[in-house]
Amino acid sequence: MPYAISLLETHNAGLAAMASGERGLQGKMKLTAPNLIGRRIIMPVLSTLMADNPGFKVDLTLTDGNMDLVGAGLDLAIRVSPLTTSELIATRLAANPRVLCAAPSYIESKGRPRFVADLMDHDCLTLNVIPSWPFKVGDEVSWVRVDGRLTANSIEALLEACLAGLGLAMLSYWDVEDRLANGELISITIEDADLPELGVWGVYPTRKQIPGRTRTVIDAIREDLERRPFVKF
Repeated sequence: MPYAISLLETHNAGLAAMASGERGLQGKMKLTAPNLIGRRIIMPVLSTLMADNPGFKVDLTLTDGNMDLVGAGLDLAIRVSPLTTSELIATRLAANPRVLCAAPSYIESKGRPRFVADLMDHDCLTLNVIPSWPFKVGDEVSWVRVDGRLTANSIEALLEACLAGLGLAMLSYWDVEDRLANGELISITIEDADLPELGVWGVYPTRKQIPGRTRTVIDAIREDLERRPFVKF
């Protein structure tokens, strides 16, 4: 039975690729992405593809949690966290450094931390389920518990609090690249440690050949990210 299913998937993928080549993208694609990256990067890419391909439909779920791809019947997940299962396949779309940042008003009021130990004297904005931040010294990564007056259950809430000058936030680059570029946020360098880098990943269920529309979406997102220059910080 698994062999028959594999043959059927390969056959259907081939038909889909042929149809896509003849009539543009066809059929419905179900995918998920983090809230901020989903709205700022993924949705514009999908909008362009849908405008160019009238037969292409999308079911998009924006969430900062990791959905079960197989259980939810997803074709693709955009993630910034490492894989937790070997049953999925991931392709790296772009680098996504972590950035420690703050609003200019916060820095003017509280100053800049220079070392990891300095963070104990600062208001640190954290997810309420992850009250620690990772720091890398050499090849070793350690998690340092930090504290502040606000915790939240979403990256978007932490970004808004950071913009309001309520504290320092450790966010991923693609969540804040526009804010760094226009000066609403300032990047802070810690001198005695580095911030472990994340990546932007396209994750999909294990298949010998993924559908043509999934490959097209992955390539379009990668190309869009490659066109966006990194802000120097």
